Amino acid sequence: GAYHYSNTNFIVLGEIIEQVTGADWADAVRTRIVEPLGMNKTGVTTANSATGYTLSDELFIDATDRLHPSIGGAAGGLESTNRDLLRFATALANGLLLSPASRTAMQTYIPGEDYSSFGIVHSYGLGLERYENDDITVLGHLGSGAAHSAFLGFDVDSGTVVAVMMNSNNPGPQAVIAIETLTSISEAS
Repeated sequence: GAYHYSNTNFIVLGEIIEQVTGADWADAVRTRIVEPLGMNKTGVTTANSATGYTLSDELFIDATDRLHPSIGGAAGGLESTNRDLLRFATALANGLLLSPASRTAMQTYIPGEDYSSFGIVHSYGLGLERYENDDITVLGHLGSGAAHSAFLGFDVDSGTVVAVMMNSNNPGPQAVIAIETLTSISEAS
């Protein structure tokens, strides 16, 4: 099928989690992922704590309070730190979070956004993106909100993880920065 990203899919997933577990999606994430991995600085976003920006008429303007951060719900209603994101990526890269069957399903990809101008082939699985160039394959996910954005991923061959966070809602550069960083580390090894 054709690729089309939609936050609605993650909202629906949150509803499914609530139906299956009988708990709020955020509680299920906390008890099944956050606490077991020791992600002490990860949880539901309740207030704008870091200044963030958006681009308007080629100028960055303060967008910190543009939208309440919880508006994303299961599609982005969590906040975290680089350290916690790296813990999550390490567990994902090492196969500690999912059954082998779920991991295989998650890594069944279809063509994604056209990043050929960056020399990158992009594809999308079940909540996991794949970025490939001549040097490296990186699995992860890019996300943005009203005033912040991030990329979390890992080098498939080495398992090296990276988290790139920005205080702007400009999605895209984070993935390129992550790929360039992981490529440099791979070449240095």
